[in-house]
Amino acid sequence: SVQGNTLASPEVLKAMAAAWESTKGTMAERLLAALEGGQSKGGDSRGMQAGGLIVVQPVADLAASLQADRVVDIRVDDAEDPFKEMRRILNVRMSGNHTTAAAQLAKDGKLAEAIAEQKVALQMNPKNEQINYMLAVYYAQTGNTKDAMTALTAALKKQPRLKMDVVEEPAFDKMKNSADFKKLIGQ
Repeated sequence: SVQGNTLASPEVLKAMAAAWESTKGTMAERLLAALEGGQSKGGDSRGMQAGGLIVVQPVADLAASLQADRVVDIRVDDAEDPFKEMRRILNVRMSGNHTTAAAQLAKDGKLAEAIAEQKVALQMNPKNEQINYMLAVYYAQTGNTKDAMTALTAALKKQPRLKMDVVEEPAFDKMKNSADFKKLIGQ
C-alpha cells in the first residue's frame, strides 16, 4: 500500500511503488527509497522540510506487552533536503551491520571477504575512523601493507589518538620497522 497527503500528482504514488519494488536491502532501505522515489515526482505539493522513518519488529507477545522493538528510528525535523539527511543517517546506522559481518569474517579467516564488507561500511560511513582502522588491520593481516598504510593514514588523520592502538596492534608488527610507518605514527 502506498499513500500520502497533499501529493503533487498520482505519479508520486507510482514512483514510490516502483522504487519499493525495485530496491534490494532492508525494509528501512526500501522504505527510504520509496520516499525518495515519490519526491522525484514532486512529493508533497507543499514542499519538503522534514521526514521520518520508523521500522519496528514486534515482540513475541505484542498484545500482552503493547510494545515493539524499534529496529530503525530516524527523524529529520528541519533540513533543506531531509531525504538526503535521512539517507546519511541510515547509512551511518547500517554501516554497523557491515562492520559486524567483517569482524566475523575476519575471525573465520576470510580476510578478503572481511575487507569487502569493511569497504561497504566505509562507503556508507566515510567519516568513521574505526572503519578505516579495522580496514587497515585486515589489509595488514593479508600482508597488503600498501593498502593497510592508506587506510591507517585515513584513520589517524581523522583520529590521531589511535596511534596508541596502532603501536600495540599485532597485525601491524611486520610494518613497524618501515620508514613510512614510523613517520606515520611519529617515531
